[in-house]
Amino acid sequence: PILYFDDGSKQKFDIIILCTGYEVNFPFINEKYRTELTKNYKFILNNEYPSLAYIGFVRPVLGSIPAIAEIQSVYVGKLFSKKISLENSLARIKTIKEDNKFWKNYFKNTSGRIDTLVNMYIYSEGIAKLSGVSPNYKKLLFKSPLKWWKAITCPYNTSRYLINDEKYHDLIFKNIREYEPHYYNANFIFTYILYFIFYIVRPIYKFVRSFLIGRDNSIIQIDSYEKKYQLMTFLKKLSNVLFI
Repeated sequence: PILYFDDGSKQKFDIIILCTGYEVNFPFINEKYRTELTKNYKFILNNEYPSLAYIGFVRPVLGSIPAIAEIQSVYVGKLFSKKISLENSLARIKTIKEDNKFWKNYFKNTSGRIDTLVNMYIYSEGIAKLSGVSPNYKKLLFKSPLKWWKAITCPYNTSRYLINDEKYHDLIFKNIREYEPHYYNANFIFTYILYFIFYIVRPIYKFVRSFLIGRDNSIIQIDSYEKKYQLMTFLKKLSNVLFI
């Protein structure tokens, strides 16, 4: 076949391979243990046989599969070593349905081709909370404001999930220093100032946003499922503050 390019040139090729992706298949696993990834708990655990875990099959829009696989491995490792517990089967089924609904809604205007497509930050933070390794930035702020500032302003990296354990701080902040500039110019200082303003304004924006949701004259349009999800999240946080 002959291919014609935008610049007007053309070239003849013997074979054209279309890289359209692949289908997930596990022929080496006994058929009764096979499952669709979307039927797995958190896209990881086979719900009927939760000792079977699938690591690295979640696809981030931005970010990397290895970074997600790392936090998935932390979760599975803690689970299998009985450092954390697992929801019962019925609760897991409910969570699986809610997760699938959430991600289908999240990507409803983008790609529906990949069933396990996620926002890397949202998904990884959720797994980190289940694993008990979600960064406690408030505690870090009161312990060391400088470390706190460096931790919240550095690029996303998986060492954040070790930040609650001080014995890893030397290694974590050594890694963070690799992202710091070798000199501080006006652009760098201006960016930091903007980030600090954003950090202060964000809670106010989230409050105003949630207050305006659902009003007919609001410029913020969110569908009914997201409203319900935000309400449930708010009630869960409120109950944690009041009863725990």
